This record gives sequence, C-alpha cells and structure tokens, in this order.
Amino acid sequence: MIKSALNEFRRLLGVLRANPERVGEGFQWMRQKLWLWRRRRTAGNRDTPISRQTMARMSEQRPRYGFLITEVAPSAIAFPEMFESSRAEDRPIDVLFATSNDKAEDVTRASLVCVFDAEDERWHCRSEGGQRITTIERRTVADLREYNPVGRDMDTARVINAEGDDLTGADDLRRAAVLRIAADLDPRRQMQETVNALAAGTPVVVSPSSPVVASSASPAVYVIPDEAIVTMGRLGFDQPFAFEAAVTAAHREGFWRRSTWAAADDYVSQIGFTTVAEPSVTALLVTRRPNMVVEAIQQVLSQSYVRTELVLGLHGNMFDMDELRRELAEATIPTSIHQFDAVMPFGEVLDSLVIRASGRLVAKFDDDDWYSTEHLSDLVAAWRLTGADVVGKAANFAYLEKSDRTLAYDDEFQFREVGHIPGGTMITSRDLLSDYRFGRAANAVDSVLLRKVRADGGVLFSTTRQGFMRRRHSGHTAQFDDDWYVRRAHGRVMFGLRLDLAGVKAEQNPT
Repeated sequence: MIKSALNEFRRLLGVLRANPERVGEGFQWMRQKLWLWRRRRTAGNRDTPISRQTMARMSEQRPRYGFLITEVAPSAIAFPEMFESSRAEDRPIDVLFATSNDKAEDVTRASLVCVFDAEDERWHCRSEGGQRITTIERRTVADLREYNPVGRDMDTARVINAEGDDLTGADDLRRAAVLRIAADLDPRRQMQETVNALAAGTPVVVSPSSPVVASSASPAVYVIPDEAIVTMGRLGFDQPFAFEAAVTAAHREGFWRRSTWAAADDYVSQIGFTTVAEPSVTALLVTRRPNMVVEAIQQVLSQSYVRTELVLGLHGNMFDMDELRRELAEATIPTSIHQFDAVMPFGEVLDSLVIRASGRLVAKFDDDDWYSTEHLSDLVAAWRLTGADVVGKAANFAYLEKSDRTLAYDDEFQFREVGHIPGGTMITSRDLLSDYRFGRAANAVDSVLLRKVRADGGVLFSTTRQGFMRRRHSGHTAQFDDDWYVRRAHGRVMFGLRLDLAGVKAEQNPT
C-alpha cells in the first residue's frame, strides 16, 4: 500500500512539474488526486453498493471486432474520422469498406472486404478467400465532419433552393431557415440534399412527389406543393420558438438516423458484427428536497438514451427510503442510492458520487428543473460531434414561479462555444471530473469547476436549449431575482408555465 502510494505521488509530481498550471491549483491538485486514489483503493464493494454484474454491464463493451477501417470516396459514402486512427500497421482489420478493388488490394490484413459498385449502388462483401458473403444496399447519409449545426444561425428567415449541379454548401445551410428542394431534381440528389440539410440543423421543404416523403417521418421535413410560396407563416415559424424546435428536430434526425455514424452501425450489423457501443452515461442527481425527488427520478428514468445509470445522492436524512426503493424497483437502468449528512458540503457530495459513477460520461441533473426525454441524447450527440471538454445548454428557458412567467434568454448561445454552462445541463467525462473535482464549496460548485477547466484551455460547448427548462423559486440555490432574468429575455416573456416551448411534455411536469 505504501509503495503504491509513493509511486502514485511520484507520477503526480512528474505531471505537475511538466504542467505546473495544469488545473490552476498547483499542489492543491496533487492533494485532490491523492485523495481520489485513496478512495478508489479503499472503497470497493463496501462503499459502492453496485453489483459486479451491473458494473460490467455499464463499462465500455468490447466490440466483437477489433477495428473498422474505411477507404471511401465522397461520391459513395464518407465514414467518420473516428475510424481513421485504426490504420496502424500492427492492428488487425476485420472489415474494410473500399470504393474499388484496387484500394481493397492495398490492404491484405482485412478478413472481410466490402467494395462499392457505383452501377447498382451496393456494397459487395467478400471474405478473404473471395467468397461472397452478402450485398448491402447503400444508404444516403451526411458526413458529420462537414454537415453539422456547429455555429448554426438561430435568427434567420432565409429560404434557399437546391439547384444546379453542386450540392448546397454546409455554411449556406447553417445560415438558412429552410432548404427547398425542387421536384425536378434527380431523386438521388433530393435524398442527399435532404440528409445534408438535416445534419446541419436545417428544416427541409419538398414536394408531395419527392422520394423524401416516403423515407422520412421527421417533423423537420415539410411537404408543400411546388407551385406554393414558402413563407415562415406557412411553416409555422411565426409561432414562438417553432423555428428553434424545427432546427432541433432536424439535428436529432440528422445525427442519430441520417449520419455516417448511423450508416456504419447499420452496415456492420448487416454483415454480422457489432459496432462500438455509444458511451455509457451516469446521471448524477443530488437532492435535499423530499417533495421533488420522486419527480426528478422519473425524469431521469424517462430518458430515451439507453446506456444510462442513475446515481442518486440524498443530502440529508429526511427522505422516505422505502418510497424511493419502490420508485426504483421497476427501473430498466442500473440505479443506486447514497445518503449523506446534511452538513456535508455540496461539492464533496458530488465528488463522492463521481467516484461511484460507472459511466464514461457524467451528466448532472437538478431536482427542480424540467427535462425532456431527449435531453441526454442531445448532450451525447454534441459531445461526440464537437469533442468539447464540457457540453451543456447555455441558452435556456426559465419559469419564474413567483411571478408565474416563462421566458427565454441568451438565444445566441446555441450550437457554439461558450464561457459558462448551467450545472443542471452539464455533461463531461468521468475522468475530467476526477481531475478537477467540485471541491468543498457549498454553493456555485459548477461555476468553480468550470472556471478551472477554462483556465486550462478547456472548451465548453452549448447545444440546443430545447428539451430543458429551469425553474426559479424561493428555495433555489442560485439567488437571482426575477428582474435579472427578465432583463436577459429582451421581451421574450410569456405568462404561465409553458413547458411546450421547451419541448417538454406536460406529464414530465414535477409538481
């Protein structure tokens, strides 16, 4: 034990000497890391009431193949750069996608080769001996490296048209309110324009005869006759935040179902392999409000993102444990409950729960805010797309309980890098939280952590604000008066609780 501790101390000292400002706290960082190291060595199953089976299920699953190599031209289909790093000579290749036999012959280490045939628009897959295994229909998808909503313009009424021989540029799509696709375009071109636009977060208008109508049920695809004029009113964008909701729907469709990543999963599953699993997420929920905990738990359990676990921290001893156990008994995701003394600083409670988290990513939930079922999916998509250190939703909707008003503020802080992210929307890697820690602070723990991340050059990215609404009430830990929020809303204030504006359903309303 002592020898291991000395080795860990030497390792940390080496890191600190090479990067004296690594976390902006000097030797304070070393003390924190040693504390975490000791907790991990002594915790075990005694302090972490999660079974070995659950821990194994939540860990990153080992895929049934080693690596996926792609050599594909843009005229066929582009795969994400995440696979490019697997080209090292000493790594085995299980599946190779190539645009020609010439390229396929350059790689002799692949056990399965899929060559694209431009005439029949299919991938023909053969084993090492040349025997045909299967034929895969080509999917029309968007390359997320180019077509994505990063930097998306959220305040525009510009309609652009798909015309000419070239595909519409990604920058143009990000600046447009909608892309209109003419019915006389080649069907393949119509499909490609559609998926590119959706991936960039741009709603699409097509004619009733377009092949897009039969292939997409996305609410971001609007069917309007060619002879009709496209106006913002006809699309419903004159209603409060309807355009914003359409942009979010387009982005969700483009990322999760119309992207190169989605195509890779589909192709490889048809061959009989398993793709690398989506990152596992620990939903971190800390509460000291017995009257809100059940509803908060239900919001986490309702998330559409599958690879999730709930780590619940009870800050105080005023909770009905039997009720909470009954609430979690039917959960379809791994769950655990941890209780802490009410006098323990909030930051230390969070740090203790991070140690018990199993997910590769950790998402922080607040007990008094509202979350749609797509909230976690939005955060994971932004994290995968940007590679940012911390992802969240800086632009927000907020409900002011005292004055019974709903407002929206900081509209411009969507799909771009920002200087701050509300803690209740934050997702980041478990490793980052282990490095920086929330600390011993009782309040503003998220701000303290994010300042340390930014001091070290960390990137904070804000995605769509849809799917989340803050609630401000008399017992809230952030003491800003209603006028502070109203000033930031610039007149975008509505009476009553309007969860629909944020895309949150009424049944997800904690009362």
